[in-house]
Amino acid sequence: LKPDEPEVVIEPAGEGTATDPYNIAKALQVCQEVGETGTTEDVYAKGIITSISDIDTGQYGNATFMISDDSKGTNTITVYRAYPGKDKKFTSDTEIAVCDTVVIVGKVVNYKSNTPEFTQGCYIYSLKKGEGGSTEQPDAPGTLEAPLTVAQALAYIDNLGADKQSSVGYVKGKIVAVSEISTSYGNATYTISDDGS
Repeated sequence: LKPDEPEVVIEPAGEGTATDPYNIAKALQVCQEVGETGTTEDVYAKGIITSISDIDTGQYGNATFMISDDSKGTNTITVYRAYPGKDKKFTSDTEIAVCDTVVIVGKVVNYKSNTPEFTQGCYIYSLKKGEGGSTEQPDAPGTLEAPLTVAQALAYIDNLGADKQSSVGYVKGKIVAVSEISTSYGNATYTISDDGS
């Protein structure tokens, strides 16, 4: 920091849910509270990628990187061996980049009491390319790079409230029933699920 620049202080915030993810200040606070035991349940945290140490596009298909509350690196947590989505693997080293805004879901721990991190098995819940510095929540329920599962979509809908409509988003599922296909209007109505049941 330059002498005339005040230190940036970002207060802990968020509930750790998909609709209200922790900021990194809050995620770090939780890491301190749970210590080496870690959280028993998955939590969500939103941050900006400030550095990437490894992207494996081979056998493991995961990546290790750092996320912070802003692009300057205020409050930083390690995201250890994360996947690009649930049940997905990295196939390209361009899928994430510094300054992308991500929401990570997984368990957090203070590894060896000195390294706050999302543990192996975490994954990217949503991603916005090149959004460094943004403090807004993702405006779409799921992205092309990280579509929601049907279960996540249902949870998102539940949190919208009565008669509310989201912006355009992406959901991935298997078609289990087709109600109607209109050749005159060129659209269709059908039902999808996560596993085809």
